[in-house]
Amino acid sequence: MGRRIWRNFDVVLLVSALLLIGLGIAMIYSATLERSGSPTRLWDDFVFRQAVYAIVGLVVMFIVAGIDYRFYRDSSHLIYAIGLVLLLLVFIFGRTTFGAQSWFYLRFVPVQPSELIKIV
Repeated sequence: MGRRIWRNFDVVLLVSALLLIGLGIAMIYSATLERSGSPTRLWDDFVFRQAVYAIVGLVVMFIVAGIDYRFYRDSSHLIYAIGLVLLLLVFIFGRTTFGAQSWFYLRFVPVQPSELIKIV
């Protein structure tokens, strides 16, 4: 079953995403080049942080792409309900940033459910 799912994987889309990720990291490096002369912790480095987020995003992309589309179709009502609950949690526990209450924080990871619900 595993080979059947990956048989129709869009390689052009993957290469395009990798090129955009590389371009974005190069632009961040270029924009913060002067700042890199000062000693900082590794996690404070914008390039390192962006690279970590890119790797996590690629892993999530492969996991989501490996799941059969019928699973999403069959559980669409549950996914929609979870999205609505997340939006309610923002209303209750969300932090206001720049005048908008659209984020809440799970330890180190900020979550913006409105972006997730757009996909649903």
